[in-house]
Amino acid sequence: KLELFHDQVFCFTPKGRLIALPRGATPIDFAYAVHTDIGNSCVGVLVNGRQVPLTTQLRNGDEVVILTSPGQTPPAAWEKIAVTGRARSSIRRATRDGLRKQYSELGRRLLVSAFAKSNLEYSDEKLRKALGRLGQKTVEDVHAEVGRDELAVAEVVKAVHPEVAAGPTVGASRPRSTQARPQND
Repeated sequence: KLELFHDQVFCFTPKGRLIALPRGATPIDFAYAVHTDIGNSCVGVLVNGRQVPLTTQLRNGDEVVILTSPGQTPPAAWEKIAVTGRARSSIRRATRDGLRKQYSELGRRLLVSAFAKSNLEYSDEKLRKALGRLGQKTVEDVHAEVGRDELAVAEVVKAVHPEVAAGPTVGASRPRSTQARPQND
């Protein structure tokens, strides 16, 4: 009977739940098989009561305890360690979301700074009202595009405060010259 399942390993959670994984699977695969959030927050593993590296191959009958941390995100290198498609795609998604979040935070800081330099008030609500003019769906999309330098800060300022864009730049005055300019003949 065991020869029927030679390409799989069967491991247990601490509560006794059976998890079937392909041969060569690692604790990372196990964590994602239990739940995506468990895999994303994984920081270590106990196999049969002993702490082992996340690269360890699991064997039949192993009891696996995943150690988690709430602020943890999976490193992109885990994609090479994982065997299952579910784990690899979840790691890619988490990496992509983490990168987007970083760009979004950077874009938000850039916008707040630019609005402050122009003596204008920045708020997400005002930006939300200007989404149509910017061709974006969400405020986070705008932040991420600004953070990636795919959308100019000046365009966002113009979209949120069109009245300022039509008139002279706030805080800047042009000196008027009373002298005649030299003509180039």
